[in-house]
This record gives sequence, structure tokens and C-alpha cells, in this order.
Amino acid sequence: RMMENIAQDTRLLPPVLRAVQNLAQALQRLVRHDLGFFNDAAHPARRLLDEMTERSLGFASEAAPGFSQFMKLMDEAVAHLTNVDIQDAGPFDTVLKALQNAWDTQQQRLRAHQQAKDRAKRQEQRRRSYIARMAERLQALPGLAEVPQDVAAFVTGPWLEAAAHAYLAQFPDADAPDEGADEDPKGYLALVSTLLWSAQPERTRHEAERLSAAIPALLASLREGLDAIQYPEAKSSAFLER
Repeated sequence: RMMENIAQDTRLLPPVLRAVQNLAQALQRLVRHDLGFFNDAAHPARRLLDEMTERSLGFASEAAPGFSQFMKLMDEAVAHLTNVDIQDAGPFDTVLKALQNAWDTQQQRLRAHQQAKDRAKRQEQRRRSYIARMAERLQALPGLAEVPQDVAAFVTGPWLEAAAHAYLAQFPDADAPDEGADEDPKGYLALVSTLLWSAQPERTRHEAERLSAAIPALLASLREGLDAIQYPEAKSSAFLER
């Protein structure tokens, strides 16, 4: 009757019900020696059943993260109890403790994974917000419309990503507030004006000395920023050569 009642619990997922039903054989062998199972709520076998069913309710579906590993542990425990000699509650107590430790470790990993996903999501939202703000500023630069299209696309694309990467590096804790953060910690946005100027030969030919002085530092910063975002080496070299 106890197993039938559990089988009628519609909250339990099919794999959990099958595991509980498979455990019935071990329970039948147990109660031949230990009738305490029926009247002691703290009995290891009763607690094992409770843990199996209650913890399983934390998974909304069989596709839920961690469920397959949860069931793997449960099925292994049931298989062990099915094949082991049972004269008392000892095997159930051993399996219960092992499962609790394994499940607790699994839950900690799932929580850590979810927290990492949440942090990544918050950082991505912060990145998008930063890029939107800075893109608006860059589009307003008068020199942007004067340079070749590929240079303008670089400034508002990869180079803005590099600036965003440097900005986000200030937030090892994704929950840290943005207030007081340096919007251009590496000076990548500050050199955009020089980059745009250097891409206009009709202007730079009259300031050769200034160009010669500016190019080395400009190329070094461009290389540093592109390497930081792991921009493809072939594209980096092609643009720097350009």
C-alpha cells in the first residue's frame, strides 16, 4: 500500500517512480528482519524513500539541468540495494549517507553553475548598455564620416568591443555598481580621434612629423586591444597594415 501511494503521486517524474518501484524488492527483504520500517519515520529506509522523492521534486522535468545525474545516482543506489544481502537497516543507512553527500555536492555544482550564468547575463547586459552609449558618442564624431568605410566599421565594431572588454574588466564582481567606473580605462576611445585623422591622407600629408610620432603608440594600442578580445590574427594584421 505504501508503494501504491507513492506510485499515485502525480508530482513524481516517471524515472523516479520506476526507481521507487525497483526499490520494493529490497524493502520486502528488509521487513522480514526489521518491522521498524513501518512505524519509525526516522528509519534509514524510510528516510531514503523520503529523500528520493522529495529531492526529485526539485526538477520540473526530465530535461531539467542535473536531473540525469540525479537519476544516475539514484538508480545506482537502488541496484546496489537490490543485489546486496539485507539483514537489517545497515545497507540502507550506508546508501542514504552516500546519496546525501553525492546529491549535496551535485546541488552545490548546479548552484555554482547557475550563479555563473546569472553573472554572465548581468555582464552581457552591462556590455550591451556600454556599447550602445559609446556607439552614440562615436557616431557623433565629425571625423567618422570622413574616413573609408572599412575604418569606420572597425571603430564602431571590433574597436568598440575592445573598449567594452576593458570597461568590463573593472567588474570582477558582476553585481558591483557602475557608479564611479572609468568608461575608458585603457584610453581606447580617446585614441579614436587620432585613428580617424591618421586614416585621412589628405590631412596627414601636411603633418608628417605628427603622424610619425603618433603611429607607433597607435598601432601598439590597437594590437593590445584586439588581442584582448581575441580578434582573429589575420584580420588584426590586415587592418594594422592598412
